[in-house]
Amino acid sequence: MTHVLTPTAREEKVAGAGGLNIFVRSWRPQGAARSVVVICHGFNAHSGQSAAVIAMSAALRQLLADVFALYVKTKSVHWHIGGRHFREYHELLDEQAAQIFAMTDAVAQNVRESLAAPR
Repeated sequence: MTHVLTPTAREEKVAGAGGLNIFVRSWRPQGAARSVVVICHGFNAHSGQSAAVIAMSAALRQLLADVFALYVKTKSVHWHIGGRHFREYHELLDEQAAQIFAMTDAVAQNVRESLAAPR
């Protein structure tokens, strides 16, 4: 929808991706245009936020890899434990491994959500 302010100025909304409406205000010359100037308010700030989201996602992916490594190491000790307190350690490590593995779903979901939608 376009709203004419003056013969040379108007405001409108342009449909963007995902139903996002982009506000546009333009001034056009009475005669032929000799140049175009585009001002994107907030572009740099929003680009910085995107960089922050990407950095956060990278950190979460590293955390996810670390959690999986800890899970595998815990299971390895669980599988190879021996000695006098075998049963107690075996059960304790099995419980710890299950708790560590349960963390992976929450971390993976945060990675996915951090990249799913622009912030």
